[in-house]
Amino acid sequence: MKRMLAFMVMALAVSGWGCSGQSGQNGDAAKVGPAPGSSATGIQYDQPLTLDDVRLAFQHAGLTLADRQDIEPDNYAINSVIPAVYSISGSGQVICVYVYNDIAERIQVVQHHRLSKYVPPSFFPVPEGYLARTYSTRNVLLVDVLEIGGQNDIPPGENQVWKAIDAIVNSLDDIQQMNFAARSQNWDAEYLIEYYQHWYKDAAGVTHVDRYNTGKWSVLYTGANPESIQNIRYTYKTPGRSGSGDGIFDKEGNDYYLRIGQSGSSSYPVADGVYTLTITWDGE
Repeated sequence: MKRMLAFMVMALAVSGWGCSGQSGQNGDAAKVGPAPGSSATGIQYDQPLTLDDVRLAFQHAGLTLADRQDIEPDNYAINSVIPAVYSISGSGQVICVYVYNDIAERIQVVQHHRLSKYVPPSFFPVPEGYLARTYSTRNVLLVDVLEIGGQNDIPPGENQVWKAIDAIVNSLDDIQQMNFAARSQNWDAEYLIEYYQHWYKDAAGVTHVDRYNTGKWSVLYTGANPESIQNIRYTYKTPGRSGSGDGIFDKEGNDYYLRIGQSGSSSYPVADGVYTLTITWDGE
């Protein structure tokens, strides 16, 4: 017997978090970065980040930065900006911090977003045997470099550092969230959107906006005998996005999640839009 589920994913909440996911010793996460300014038009302009803002964000995340005296920063200059180069204590990673005058200058160098952090700028000299990750936040570019030699596996400790850096970038970008969810007899679905929007003026005084959002599904099977489920097919449609595919389960502990990739766009998410997920499957 063929079964089919089709339900609309309704908005449960719209919430924002402008602080790092890492907390200090007192357990309170702190927001970092400068406060925005406003204009007569009502637009909230973001002030450029400083090197001190970045260092403070790492401190709040529990990561200590130490100057690397053995590395010549001039060799890693990008568009005439010389980075501050640090070791991340407790890890084998080095991070280069580029602070540009404004977002426009950073975008001229690289316009990375959350789904392309594994690709360093083509003109960044990644040494042989090293792995680089690139992060951008407002007017700042971060290039994290880890020596891997000939090994294929990344030590778990390094993965934890990358998770902390993700939280730092979210904090500096003042990431906001929209969460949509629905539940049926056999499925529990959630669609999480993370987004930011920064208004700024370039050197000529022209107003621009830098915005981006990513959407990610989390679909848990709550029915009986998940290992017997076969021929799963899903389709989804959200404002500005759609997708489909064959369902594959990822097992996490005793839970079975449907694998659906994430996507991103340089648009502002729609809070009152229609978000639809349809799942079909064959089984008893």
